[in-house]
Amino acid sequence: MPHQAELDIDKIIDAQIFPTLILGQNDLVGYHNQPMIDLLNNFSSQNHASHIGADIWRLIHIPEIAEVFEQVKQSKQATQSKFEYFDNGVRHFRFSISPISVDDKSYNYWFSFRDLTQEIVLERMRADFIANASHELRTPLASIAGFIETLQGPAKDDIASHHKFLNIMQEQSGRMTRLIDDLLSLSKIELNQHMKPTDMVNLNDIIEHCFHTFEPLAKAQKVVLKLENKLEKAHIYGDRDQLIQLLTNLLNNALKYGMKNQAENEIILRLTENDAADKIILSIIDFGDGIEEEDLPRLTERFYRVKHSQKVRGTGLGLAIVKHIAQHHDAVLNFESQVNEGTQVFLTFDKI
Repeated sequence: MPHQAELDIDKIIDAQIFPTLILGQNDLVGYHNQPMIDLLNNFSSQNHASHIGADIWRLIHIPEIAEVFEQVKQSKQATQSKFEYFDNGVRHFRFSISPISVDDKSYNYWFSFRDLTQEIVLERMRADFIANASHELRTPLASIAGFIETLQGPAKDDIASHHKFLNIMQEQSGRMTRLIDDLLSLSKIELNQHMKPTDMVNLNDIIEHCFHTFEPLAKAQKVVLKLENKLEKAHIYGDRDQLIQLLTNLLNNALKYGMKNQAENEIILRLTENDAADKIILSIIDFGDGIEEEDLPRLTERFYRVKHSQKVRGTGLGLAIVKHIAQHHDAVLNFESQVNEGTQVFLTFDKI
C-alpha cells in the first residue's frame, strides 16, 4: 500500500502542466515533475536529471519564495505571489505554496510555478499597440477637425484657404485610410495564423507579377528594378494574396527608404535556393542609406520606425504585416544592413 500511495503521488505530480514539486521534511524535495526539474536547473545553473532529496534552498535563491514559504508555515494557509527572475532578460513568475497535512504535527508543502513572461510581454504589446493606434488616428482627426472649424469660421469666404485646407484634409484622411487598412489586414492575418496555407503556389509567378507592377513606379523614381530568377520551379504551400502583399510591402519600403541621392538607384528582386535545394530564398536588395544595427531587431515591431524613415509617409505597420505573413507560411525572415551600403531582406520558404 505505501508503494501504491507513492506511485499515485508521482502520477499526480507528473500530470501537472506547470512546474510542480512537493517539499518534504527538512525542506528536502520529495517529488517533482519534468517542468520543475527544468526550472530548478535554470535557477541553480546546474543540469541535473533529478533534484529529489536536495535542499530546496540550495537550488532556489529567490527571497520572495522564501518569505512566502515562512508565511505558509506559520499560517498553514495556501498563499500565492509573484517574482521576477533575470535570465537573458526579465522573466515573470507566479507561484503558489500550499500546506499538505501529513499528520497532526507535520506538513509537506506543494509548490507550483507558472511563467507569466509571454503573457506580460503580449499584454504590454497590446497596450502599446492600442496607445500607438489611438495616437496615429487622433493626430489626423484633430487636424481635420481644426480645418473644418476654420473653414466654418474665419476662412468661411476665403476661396484660397478652401483649396489649401481641403488638400491637407484629403491627405490626412488618406493617412487614416491607410492605417485602418493596415490594421484590418494585420488583424485578419493574426486571426488565421493557426490555419496554415494548403494551396500550392508558384513563387515565380508572384515575383514576376510584383516586378511588372512595380517596374513603372521604379522608373518614375529613376530606379532600376532588376529581377534575378534562377529557379525553374519554385512551388511552396502558400496564400497567393498574402505573398503578394508581403512582397508589395517590402518593395514599397525599398522604394521609400532604400534610395540615395544619386543618378541611378537599383533594387534587386532575387529568387534562389539553398545548397540542399529544399529551401527557396526570396531576397529584396537595395543599396540605400542602410539601417543602424541597433534598429534591426525592432524593425518588425508595430509602429516602430527608424529615425531616417520618419520623414517619409507610412503607417509603421508594413514590416509587422510582413513578419506575420512570413510566420503564417513558416518562413524565416532575416534582415542584413550596413549604413551607407544598403539593406537585404531574406525570406526562406520550405520547397515542395
